[in-house]
Amino acid sequence: MTEKNPPRGSRGSFYPYARTRNVYIKQSPPDAHPTAASPEEKPEDERAAPPLPPLEPPAEDEVEREDEYEEFLRANPASGLLKVQAYRAREAIPQSGVGVRVSTYIGDGERVFFEGVTDENGIIDNIKLPAPPRANSLESGDEHPTATYLLSATEEGFIPITIGITIFEGIKTIQPLPMILRGGE
Repeated sequence: MTEKNPPRGSRGSFYPYARTRNVYIKQSPPDAHPTAASPEEKPEDERAAPPLPPLEPPAEDEVEREDEYEEFLRANPASGLLKVQAYRAREAIPQSGVGVRVSTYIGDGERVFFEGVTDENGIIDNIKLPAPPRANSLESGDEHPTATYLLSATEEGFIPITIGITIFEGIKTIQPLPMILRGGE
């Protein structure tokens, strides 16, 4: 008889950190304390949870990143839409279940604006992303009339894709994602 693989969402034994709202918390393996006494064996006062440490103000770099993000949003007050179409076999077969992530670099860090999975038709539609005002394209100068993002697509058994995309105010950008099997198609 073959041994069953753990469920896809169960990562306890492989990843010692659990993600909770973009904060990683180290998890103890279930057998980490084999000699620890059970709650019934401990005195009443030892079962109480230890006091939480006082909250510290955010680090300067965190505040700086938030300021840079606010500036990015002020520079891009409008919005544009993105439609993603994943397929394989030269557009013959839509590819469902592709993980899609849209992000951009603001300052020194990456900021994620969207994460999702393609539907049974290989599509994610109406992803709303910040974009600069259309009026920026009417005058010459350094202002760019678009916002630039990175689109990453991953699916087990396929080569990961990272594509640069531009978003214009009031325009729907359609981005095809040609998924290629790792061993060839």
